[in-house]
Amino acid sequence: MKKFTVVVVDDHTLLSQAIQAMVNTFENFTVLYTCKNGQELVDKFSISEFIPDVVLMDINMPIMN
Repeated sequence: MKKFTVVVVDDHTLLSQAIQAMVNTFENFTVLYTCKNGQELVDKFSISEFIPDVVLMDINMPIMN
């Protein structure tokens, strides 16, 4: 069974941690990393070899939505 990878993008740390914990309870999903804004995500994509299957992203964040 394929394991799907997820990235959580949110500027609220507690919410990001809660979502990460919830996602990791499902055996077919795992969180690769979390980011605090869209720019951090774009930067991660450019330096990381791990591109997620799913991105859970807040739509209102500082720096880059």
